[in-house]
Amino acid sequence: MKKMKLFQKTYLFTVGLMAIIIIISHTLLYMLLPSFYTNKKQQDLDNISYQLTEQLQNNNSNKSDEIAKKFADMHNINILLSVNGKNKVYEGIKSCDIYINPDALDEQSLVIDNKTDFIEDNKKSNSTEVKNDFLKISDSSLLYTKKLKTKDNVNASIKVAMDLQYLQEARSVVFMILPYSIGISLIISLFASYIYTKKITKPIKQICDVTKEMQVLKEDAYCDINTGDEIELLATNINSLYKNLLDTIDSLKEEIENVSKS
Repeated sequence: MKKMKLFQKTYLFTVGLMAIIIIISHTLLYMLLPSFYTNKKQQDLDNISYQLTEQLQNNNSNKSDEIAKKFADMHNINILLSVNGKNKVYEGIKSCDIYINPDALDEQSLVIDNKTDFIEDNKKSNSTEVKNDFLKISDSSLLYTKKLKTKDNVNASIKVAMDLQYLQEARSVVFMILPYSIGISLIISLFASYIYTKKITKPIKQICDVTKEMQVLKEDAYCDINTGDEIELLATNINSLYKNLLDTIDSLKEEIENVSKS
């Protein structure tokens, strides 16, 4: 079996290594995407809820509706606002389904104990009447709850729901793109590996060619390598060794001539 040359070995090793890295990195990207996305959305929910709480606490209770509407529209969230025992729901997202049939409840359902007022409004985040005090939250939602007091010392509480349905869409899109991304990355790695291998093995090949000339004692044989690394140092040592060898041969020739004359 014919042995592979250094260029072939280095090229195949580099391509294989890059292929493994590409596959592992893409797999980790797909697997860790939900965790990173959820953590990011959780941070966003915490920040939004904190700002909402601050504004509710720094204003009188009669402004609570306006503040809740504003936040629901601006941040695309659902808010259950309870002020002095009266509950109102502001829908910034439409993934929270309202049920009037108690049989539709499950472990994902949020039960509202108090009677909910209804405000007619044509804006996106309308305050919505909740029949039978039942509100179902989407399975892919984050929920934040907080009790507080308004500036005029009225007891209040908020429940904020942020939808994560786009995560499933994002995962589907990423899964569809992965084959193309992996394919393009592998093609790029083929060219990159070729250039890298060529650059690494070229000076070694030059040294091999020069040492063949040195085997036949060609006087002008010289390794002209300027890589600035150990390969250049190796070439310098070979040149020095070959020069010493030629000097020794010349000395021996002179010694032989002197002996012959004697």
